[in-house]
Amino acid sequence: MVRSLAFDPDGEILVSASADSTLKVWDPQGNADGLIKTLTGHTATVTDVVFSPDGRRFASSSTDQTIRLWSRDGDSLNTLAGHRAAVATVRFSPDGQMLVSSSDDHDVRFWRMNGEPILAYSGITAVGSEIAFSPDGQYLASSGGGEDRAVVLWRLNSPLYSVFSGHQSSVIAIAISPDGQTLASTSSDRTIKLWQPDGTLLRTLEGHQAPVLDVDFSPDGQTLVSSSMDRTVRRWQLMVRPWVRLVLGLAQSPLAPMDRRSPPPQCSRSSRSGNLMALS
Repeated sequence: MVRSLAFDPDGEILVSASADSTLKVWDPQGNADGLIKTLTGHTATVTDVVFSPDGRRFASSSTDQTIRLWSRDGDSLNTLAGHRAAVATVRFSPDGQMLVSSSDDHDVRFWRMNGEPILAYSGITAVGSEIAFSPDGQYLASSGGGEDRAVVLWRLNSPLYSVFSGHQSSVIAIAISPDGQTLASTSSDRTIKLWQPDGTLLRTLEGHQAPVLDVDFSPDGQTLVSSSMDRTVRRWQLMVRPWVRLVLGLAQSPLAPMDRRSPPPQCSRSSRSGNLMALS
């Protein structure tokens, strides 16, 4: 089962993270099945994968409690260890100089590229928390904050953080718009909520008939793509009504129940150009 997807910045490579402990590198526009390489190294489910802003490397996280750093070609560069439970999410800072990870140990940890730990926030996030950087690197958002229905946002130059409450059930995924002015959160309550960085609720998007598993902004920030356990993918036009412009039904058999110790089993990702979208 695929747990996460990541395009390189040019949309030339797609990497998938799998429950079988491997990562697979794909040519998204290639012939045949497009598989380039299978990467091994993790010893348990790979929960997340993400490319650096310059596309020269990517990072993966796992329930084996580690983060691994890889070259674009798939060579293993480093292993980061320090979490005391499954690592749910990993992200690069916008300048590509550090990594941040969240774990089921309720910690958010910051790392240098050589694996050296920088700092850690303890007890802030919920199990299986999502995290997202603002494009300018000034703030970080995560799900958690003592209750899994909340979104936590804090400025990186301040020890203080804000908690956004409004969802009626667990927050599953988080995304921040390219201009950093809008934060989207999805939930088991079947909604997507849009927030300003100061915590103001802008809008609640309704339409999915089951928990919303993932969300992603388009490169221009004008649309959202969301996927759900209702086996649909929805494209939301944010600037005009009606909000929903496209609904895709997925033909697969019903999804297995979500595992709260890893990211949702279905995800959607857009390439930076906006011309490609990958679904799993």
